[in-house]
Amino acid sequence: MKTIWLIIGFISLTTPAFSSELPDLRALRAIASEISSAMLKEDYGKVLLYDFPELREEHQHDLQNKSSDFYCYLIGEGCQAATKYHSIHSQFASMKKVDLALKRLSGVTYVVIFFDGTKYDRTSIVRTSFLCKHANVDVPIWTFKWDEVRWKAMHPVFNSETDLFCSTPYGVDK
Repeated sequence: MKTIWLIIGFISLTTPAFSSELPDLRALRAIASEISSAMLKEDYGKVLLYDFPELREEHQHDLQNKSSDFYCYLIGEGCQAATKYHSIHSQFASMKKVDLALKRLSGVTYVVIFFDGTKYDRTSIVRTSFLCKHANVDVPIWTFKWDEVRWKAMHPVFNSETDLFCSTPYGVDK
């Protein structure tokens, strides 16, 4: 019995325990699911819960102004400004089956990719070449970083006010 206990004890000592430093990908998937559900229900207040705290009030105000860039970017319906893109809302609304994937950009930085599961397969959408063409055109994305205890957005809502996905360096820790 003693020998078995020592072996088991040794194994448990050398097996790494869960560390708060490791990104909790289940939590990020849960956040992404909440965001996706909120977008489909047009519950933009819930989406803003994941926005930068210092921008929440401004973005809430912008959602009341149909000529604001943020309103046009996120909602788009009745937008009174010229746009070169489909709003995030219209991208979600056009999806037959909303799915999501995570792409690791660096150690603890991931991009959440929302996509139509009937249109694209998971292996294609995580490729950088695919994202360079489709990110926030018909595949909404949002970058998050694990800060040892929780996920924080690295950019405002759905990476608004940021460069395109293929700009250098995108979401990469320096």
